[in-house]
Amino acid sequence: MGFLHHSAYVLYFEEAAMRNIGLNYKEMEDAGIIMPVHAFNIEFKKQADMTIC
Repeated sequence: MGFLHHSAYVLYFEEAAMRNIGLNYKEMEDAGIIMPVHAFNIEFKKQADMTIC
């Protein structure tokens, strides 16, 4: 393990947002809801250290 690549952050943010509203992708797709990411802007402060997980 080691460090999480910054390109994967969006996936984790999306998953957290879905959990926050109480849905998962399968439920959304079954309901016909598709939410593509149109734009994403983030300022990186430091790397995510995965050795603490």
